[in-house]
Amino acid sequence: MDRQIFFDTIRKSVFGGRLTTAQVAGMETMLDTWGDLYPSARAEWIANSLAQVKRETGSLMVPIKETVMASHRDRNPSDRTVIQRLDRAFAKGQLPWVEEIYWREGWFGRGLIQITHERNYSILGNRLGRDLVGDPSLALEPRISAEIAIVGMVEGHFTGRSLADVAWDEPDPVKRKRGVMRARRIVNGPDGSDAEVYADHMAFLAALEAAGYAPRVEVPPRRPAPEPEYVAERELPIGGVVATETSRPAMLSESDYLISHAEAARLTATAKPSAPASGGWLAALLGAIARIFSRRA
Repeated sequence: MDRQIFFDTIRKSVFGGRLTTAQVAGMETMLDTWGDLYPSARAEWIANSLAQVKRETGSLMVPIKETVMASHRDRNPSDRTVIQRLDRAFAKGQLPWVEEIYWREGWFGRGLIQITHERNYSILGNRLGRDLVGDPSLALEPRISAEIAIVGMVEGHFTGRSLADVAWDEPDPVKRKRGVMRARRIVNGPDGSDAEVYADHMAFLAALEAAGYAPRVEVPPRRPAPEPEYVAERELPIGGVVATETSRPAMLSESDYLISHAEAARLTATAKPSAPASGGWLAALLGAIARIFSRRA
């Protein structure tokens, strides 16, 4: 994929003609993480994750703490400041969806797509092999935050819904649009942002397609054709005489050899011995073997 084309496209279609270095770096990390974790991901999944992150971060496209807004000068407030903000908002009734106070022990939202509550830090930390409970601030590290966002959406860790639940290939365009708009439920409940996230999703998808994004298809390596097997030299008894068999191809079965040698032994036993001058018993044996193989051919 040509990332220059991708960023040139979304600069105009999504970000109003201007992209900061931090925004580009945040999206680069998302694209890199998608390529590392899910190289065969369809473009719709990547586009939707970017649209969700744009909504969750207020267009900043970098990991943030809960309560941080794009208009804030201090975009990395102390944990104490975040907790005080949430306490004030809760006391004013501005968090009607909150059923359990989760932030006072430090389990407020962090990341590109924010995780809250200790149990969710534990679940995603165990899934990613990161000690998010021991150090919740790890969720603010760009790569770890991208892993949380992507794996959370692919596996349905945020709300129980996942990217695979969306009917991306619905043939009816009206039904498809309705389904894609509901993809917001992968991250959050109804918050009035369905249309915004859908519009950004379509813009990110168009940019990915313009940049030539294509899922990587891994083709298993072809196995080389097996080499013919050979049997080491050994001695076989034929009609009371020890003969030597050397390196016969495995394509001729053991039963063929046993039958051939048995027939040769029988013919040798019944054959009249020749005069020594004509080769004696060895000539008779070789002649019998030649007749057997000429008949089998």
